[in-house]
Amino acid sequence: MRQVQGLVRNEENGAVGAPEVVNHKTFVLRALHGIRVEGHRAVVTHGVDGAFQRALIKWPPLARQGHLLRTLLTPAEIEQRATEALLREGETAGPVRLFWKYVPTQLSTGEVTLTLQVGAAMPSFTGASSTEEPRVVDVDVSPVP
Repeated sequence: MRQVQGLVRNEENGAVGAPEVVNHKTFVLRALHGIRVEGHRAVVTHGVDGAFQRALIKWPPLARQGHLLRTLLTPAEIEQRATEALLREGETAGPVRLFWKYVPTQLSTGEVTLTLQVGAAMPSFTGASSTEEPRVVDVDVSPVP
């Protein structure tokens, strides 16, 4: 869970005012056993007086079966697959952080099944003439039920 303040600054006659809190947002991210489910979250917004303003929620029901939640690969095998995936994407150097994630697949019933993957994340890069976004490459870990 994460909480942030929504701020605004008014501008009048070219002078920018001090930031003013206009609301509070609470982000709840879905996770199972500490592993985040990609794209599933709830964002609840409250005014500064605590009054509810809105909720944006993507939290579909999980299927009873059909999930691929673990892998039989060793950490060394996962690292090798991550290296190969990054090379296929043209990445040859730079710091990389590996993290677990569940990728949802929506079924015709509206439920979702989850598949374990590893994300290989590289930080954003700012050069002399451009800035690149952080890069995340998905790594197949041959998940099993």
